[in-house]
Amino acid sequence: MKTPGLQEARFANRLPGIALCMSLFLFIALPTGVFPWTLCITSCMIATALVVSRLADPHRGALLLDPCIQCVLLFIIVFLAIYLLPLPLRVTAITPLRYEQNQRAFKTIEQAHKLGIIEHPPSIWFALTRNKAGTVRQILSALTAIGAFCVVAGFSRRGKDNWLRFLCAVGCLVAVGGCLGQWWFPQGDTLWWVIPVRHALPGPIAFFRSRNHYAAFLAVISPVTIGLMLASIQERKRLRAVIMISLTLFLGAAVMLSLSRGGLLSFAAGLVAWLAVALLRRRKSAVLPLLLVSVLLAWGVAAAPHEAVRERMDTFRSLPETDSYVTRLNAWRDSFLIWKSYPVLGTGPNGFRMTYPQYRQTSRSAFMTHPENEYVQLVTDHGMLGVFLAVLAAAVFSRRAVRPAFSAVDTSPFQQAGAVALVVAAVNSFVDFPLHSHIYLTVFASLAALLVDHKPVEVLPASWHKPAIELQRWTPIAFLLLAVTVSSLYAHLQRLDSSWHLYHYDIDKVAKSVLWAPTSSYSWYRLGREAAKIDDRASRQFAEYCVMQSVRYDPNNYKRWKGLGMLQLKNGSPSEARESFAKVKELRSWVPVPDIPEESK
Repeated sequence: MKTPGLQEARFANRLPGIALCMSLFLFIALPTGVFPWTLCITSCMIATALVVSRLADPHRGALLLDPCIQCVLLFIIVFLAIYLLPLPLRVTAITPLRYEQNQRAFKTIEQAHKLGIIEHPPSIWFALTRNKAGTVRQILSALTAIGAFCVVAGFSRRGKDNWLRFLCAVGCLVAVGGCLGQWWFPQGDTLWWVIPVRHALPGPIAFFRSRNHYAAFLAVISPVTIGLMLASIQERKRLRAVIMISLTLFLGAAVMLSLSRGGLLSFAAGLVAWLAVALLRRRKSAVLPLLLVSVLLAWGVAAAPHEAVRERMDTFRSLPETDSYVTRLNAWRDSFLIWKSYPVLGTGPNGFRMTYPQYRQTSRSAFMTHPENEYVQLVTDHGMLGVFLAVLAAAVFSRRAVRPAFSAVDTSPFQQAGAVALVVAAVNSFVDFPLHSHIYLTVFASLAALLVDHKPVEVLPASWHKPAIELQRWTPIAFLLLAVTVSSLYAHLQRLDSSWHLYHYDIDKVAKSVLWAPTSSYSWYRLGREAAKIDDRASRQFAEYCVMQSVRYDPNNYKRWKGLGMLQLKNGSPSEARESFAKVKELRSWVPVPDIPEESK
């Protein structure tokens, strides 16, 4: 008969896995793009489960995660948290550009309060990031992903096997829903046919707003089905192997039907990586099934029986001429200008969307929230310090996890699946921003954890035993405290960087968005438009100043210039309005503007 203490310990050990499965379910059922509190729940839930597990089972201290990897995880979280640290205005003078932007925002909001345009005075605290709301989401997303990494790293071999089967089921469910919603029962501008979202082309798929993220998610799941297939072949379970081959082909077909070129490239990269691993490990039994899957999928791509798929595949022949290629190339080029202005710390997590309009050299109407390249965004958002930390983390993980896993004679297909997932994410990150998709980042972190095992304390020098155990015990507590603090203080304002939500917010929230994102062109524009509704001269002049600042932060946006011209005309400045409308015509010759006659001398 099991003692109550033993039962409680076993439940405590299972609790992190349960929390992780529930987190994935929340990401699928309540996407964070619509329900921002989902990230708060998942980060706090996983961190709480890890804390309870560590405290309830003292024997777990005999096994620990590699201290070097734990330190890297802590450094990443501390580095991200620095961007959100509240600082007095004077302290931000250590970076002159940030100080100038913060000071301008503070004085403007202070003037709005003196004029009675807003009720609350401005905050005297500022952050290093140029997008505080986006940084909040990124920190909570990183906490959830790191928690998933720690949870899966602590699984036994059987636990990792069960986790991969769970991911396989999730991937197939998403693929079925995506195919139905895209081709047979169109879901329109909804997620799962139920949750309404803003209209955007080409439209949402399953619970993703972008087909690129949908395809990327299926591509990063594909190493799981192949890993389970190879494990079944090793165990001589032929029926299970056939099922896994079928599921791999189904995921590949779903990626192809999504019409995402980036997803198809990353899926193909995963197959090539698996073939390379099989050849290097001299697993002859794995080569034939992998070749079969590759040939069948290549034939499907070449045949492309559906007209839409055929047209999409044909664009590979003239890729440099496609609109998405030109847009990405322009964004990558202009991102270098952002980095020159913020070379050390960058603009902060998710700061690209608030600084790119100021530096873009194109007048395209498309609003880019990301440069469609994780490596470029790493440079723009985190600067050289962030690049250094990323390289250090990659080096430590390669040395402490990847190399030991592949140098061992008995490397399991699960560890190989984790390595291939790294390749898939690396390829996809070159043409998209998958790591900014919260469920993708969480699943990717859990797959990377397949390369890591908890080790006995005895493998470390005796002087390291106590520090290593204490580090493992206090790391989840630190993550939980940070998740609770960020959620309680900032989570209710996560949408202050969303243009759609700012349009529906009152003027006090719009004013706060200016303080949270001092370089946000849309925040300045909305503040000016809201102030212009007050019918007095001081408010109209204030509104004109705000819209002028919006133009400075997005000089190639004809809508900003037109709005400025209309305000100037209303304020009795026809000559200035004429110049603004001339700029509108320069950017968009077909846009109608008021005809202002020349002033007589």
